[in-house]
Formats: sequence, structure tokens, C-alpha cells
Amino acid sequence: MDFLRPYQQLNLGILHQHSSLSNPMGEDFNYAGEFRKLDLEALKKDLYALMTDSQDWWPADYGHYGGLFIRMAWHSAGTYRMGDGRGGAGSGSQRLAPLNSWPDNVNLDKARRLLWPIKQKYGRKISWADLLILTGNCALEAMGFKTFGFGGGRKDIWEPEVDIYRGSEDEWLGDKRYSGDRELENPLAALKGRILASGLSVSQLVSTAWASASTFRGSDKRGGANGARIRLAPQKDWEVNQPARLETVLKALEGIRKEFNSSQSGGKKVSLADLIVLGGCAGVEQAAKNAGHDVTVPFTPGRTDASPGQTDVQAFAVLEPAADGFRNYLKARYSVSAEELLVDRAQLLTLTAPEMTVLIGGMRVLNANFGQSRHGVFTTRPETLTNDFFVNLLDMGTTWKAAPGTDDVFEGRDRATGELRWTGTRVDLIFGSNSQLRAVAEVYGSEDSRERFLHDFVAAFAKVMNLDRFDLG
Repeated sequence: MDFLRPYQQLNLGILHQHSSLSNPMGEDFNYAGEFRKLDLEALKKDLYALMTDSQDWWPADYGHYGGLFIRMAWHSAGTYRMGDGRGGAGSGSQRLAPLNSWPDNVNLDKARRLLWPIKQKYGRKISWADLLILTGNCALEAMGFKTFGFGGGRKDIWEPEVDIYRGSEDEWLGDKRYSGDRELENPLAALKGRILASGLSVSQLVSTAWASASTFRGSDKRGGANGARIRLAPQKDWEVNQPARLETVLKALEGIRKEFNSSQSGGKKVSLADLIVLGGCAGVEQAAKNAGHDVTVPFTPGRTDASPGQTDVQAFAVLEPAADGFRNYLKARYSVSAEELLVDRAQLLTLTAPEMTVLIGGMRVLNANFGQSRHGVFTTRPETLTNDFFVNLLDMGTTWKAAPGTDDVFEGRDRATGELRWTGTRVDLIFGSNSQLRAVAEVYGSEDSRERFLHDFVAAFAKVMNLDRFDLG
């Protein structure tokens, strides 16, 4: 059928909707089990109180949000079609594009924003799909109507449905590194202790590990942390790697490597390539400890150090990133947006949307931005691994506007006082404005998601650190 023009090709996307890779909750999430833990009466009490808690940024009509929330619930359920059984309220699809911006759904985004503090409070125990309908019920009850009751069990989707009809409008340490007999724990603990005692900050350790590993390209399987080429030309001189700062980190790690290797017996040695990654892992663990959590970032040694003679400078030069949204870096203005370049790099790093999202949130609070920029560092306790990025990004007490004279930097001001709280880039704010990414951000911004955030960030970070470890299988 090669005579068919591209726009005439049969689209089979409908046959593989809703990949598990887009779901930030994980394969072991059991919504029914979580729903059984829910204090439904407490939730309803909060919803009743919300009905008359009028907000200046979107005042309630006649002091009551009931009409808005009834409309929200109706429009969630009213997409159902008798003809083919599609649509309806069972998936929470109203929060995703394009349904969220259908003309007859205008301003229902405000209803969902009003609900966000309650969704944030109860988190995974209540799906958006259930909450939209329950809120409509509570609105009716608050105004004197007697409902039949409420049955929970609707599960959220995490990417738009493509079957909605739009209408007619158009290893490590020496020779045993691959044998499985690595004797890791004591040497690793000693090395981590030396790294953290070196005076290097969490942001220096994490940024250097990221810079070393994130050159990987899934498209042609080039780049990555193996070889420690970040200490060699051309990578050591790339602007995004902040050469002067990088030199300080590498000098400290090289000193640790020499001291450790000279003290070992039995052929155990550590490569600088491994030490760079281990430093990043130690930094993440320290940041989690700063937040009151003990985590272990998975680390598999076995990297070796490349020599300049093993490095083709011209061939490696093409790996230099023109943009790295994970460090809020953009070399110049391009014909495509910064957020599109972020997605492009995430795809090269073989990341899913939830992995991309949780990495951004973690990298920001770890203060890993290029040039130590404050853009997107939505926290008062940097280098502490918290979900603050998501909590503060989604806070409806903050209003966002473009900074004067630019459309790439935004100011987040206190909605009541006008006081400047935060600044952010397009990359930062896309996790609040894009409906799919916001849906994931809401998972990590909920009060009961701190451990989920830590778990998912550690897993995604470790994944990037190991992208070029083809020996691991």
C-alpha cells in the first residue's frame, strides 16, 4: 500500500491506547485497596466546606460553587454515547486534552483547580474520576437535594483517549567487575563517606553525575557515563557542564580515587567513571536524608576510564546538548520551544512521561540547574529531596505571569499580596499547564506521595546513570 499518501495511512493508535509506561502509579497500584482506606465522610465534609469557600481568583456565583461543580460532574458523565458505549465518567478524561478544552467544558479547569487542595490531601485514595462525580453529588446535597448515594471505583487514565469523536469540525573494582563477585557494600560505604566528607555539595555531585550519564542517546546507543569522558575534550569544555565548576568536582573525586586505590589490596580499584556516578548516588541519598528519609540509590560498578587516545573529539562533539531541560539549560533560542526540546531529550534518554516529570521535580529541588539559576527551584530548602517542586507549582495561591520583557521566564507571585515567590521557565511551568503532565505532577504533589516521589525519582535517576551499561542485560 505504498501508494497511499502519509495522511491516508491507516492509524492503528486506537489499538494500543493507555500504555502502562504513561501511568505514574506503577503496576502494583491497587485503587480498590486504596479506596477502602479512604475516610469518605471526612472527604465529603471537606467538599461541603469548599462549596462556600469563595476564592478571589475565581469567585463563587452567589457565594456557592454548587452550580459549577454540578456542571463539572455532568460534563464528565455526559460524554457517554449510547451508540458505541464510549465516553462517560469512568476514566477522569475531563482533565486531559482535548476534552479539557472543548467549548462546552469552558472554565471547568477552574472547578478542578478549586478541587486540587482536596485531591492533594487525599491523594491516591481517590481518583480524579471518582472525585469529579462525588463533588457533583455533594454539590446537590449541599443545596438540599437527596441523591441515591455514591459508588466509587472509577480509575484514572493518564493519556488522552484517541477514540473520542471530535465532531465533524475538523560491575566494579578490578578484574572481577563482571563476575558477580563484587564485594560491594563496605568499599561503597567507605567511598560514599569520603565523597560526602570532601566538601562537595549535593548539587555539584548530582550535576556532575547527570552531565556524565545524560549524553546517552537511545537513538544510536552512543554516549553515557562509561569512560568518564566528561574529564576529557570535548566534554570538559562544554558550556552546559560549567567547566570551572566541573574541574573542582573532578579534582576532588580524582583525589578520592587515588587515596582509595592506594589503600586497597587484592586488585580492587575504582574507576573515575564509577566514582562520578557513585558521587551522584551519594548526593541523592544525602538529599533524601536531609528530608528525613533513608534511601539507597542502586549502583552497579563496572565502568572503565577512557583515555584521550580512545576518544575521537569530533565524533563526541556531536553529543553536546543544545538544550537540557533537566538542568534548565538552553544554549540559544531555537525554532522549537524549550519544552519541546525537553521532551526530545527525554525520548533520547528512553524516559517515560512520569520518569521525565519526577526527574525534573527532583533535579530542581536538588539545585542542579545550569549556572545555579533559581528558576524552577520551587523550595525554601534546596538540596533536600522533597516534592516541593510539585506542591508549589500547583499552589493556586500563586499566580503566574511572564516576566517583563520576556516570554521564556515567568514570575510566580502571591495571589493576595503580589509578593514574588518564585521564577520559572517554560520547561518548569509546562508541568502545570500541559494537561497530561499536570495529571502526573498532581500525583507527586499530593500529601501522601512523598515516598512515591522518592521511590520514583531514585529509580529514574538510577536508570539514566545505567543507560550505557549494556553488560547488565
